[in-house]
Amino acid sequence: MIKILYQKVYSDVVIIALLFMMSIPGYSNTIKVFTLDDIRLSYFRAVLNPAVAPYLLEELEALDSGSPTIQAYIGATQALLAVLTSNPFAQIKHLRKSVNTLESAVDQESNNPEIRFLRFAVQSNIPRFLGLSREMRQDKAIVLQNLMALNGFHPDVKSFIKMWLKESGVYSQEEVKIIEASI
Repeated sequence: MIKILYQKVYSDVVIIALLFMMSIPGYSNTIKVFTLDDIRLSYFRAVLNPAVAPYLLEELEALDSGSPTIQAYIGATQALLAVLTSNPFAQIKHLRKSVNTLESAVDQESNNPEIRFLRFAVQSNIPRFLGLSREMRQDKAIVLQNLMALNGFHPDVKSFIKMWLKESGVYSQEEVKIIEASI
């Protein structure tokens, strides 16, 4: 009985300690990426919790192999940094850097739907008056035409992309039906 109670208390202490360590800045935010699926999952984690974006960006920049897809994730992550600052000039600086990085990735692989999705997702969240969202129509069309290419992705990544595409408000009802049927 005492042993069971001790194990229960010990496991509760371990859980509390883990929760505490996860609340320490930098501890739970550390991201290690190894595969493209790791990069995708880490990016979507950063979308949901932008506080991890600087750590992800650091990992991606260290990993950057010249791959246009990794470069696109670097660009998309740079956009998340704009959320972390209240300084409008710093926000614009992050967004311009993001757009330039994404543009470079698209220039290298213009028909890659994943790269187009990332640029489209970033640009659709940038205020239009900044003039940084010029390629949205083109990206939207390429993403919609190439939805089947996303079927090889990790199920969580596919779910996130599908959810974003449906809830972004940029696709018509007919297009949402195509998204539903394709992914």
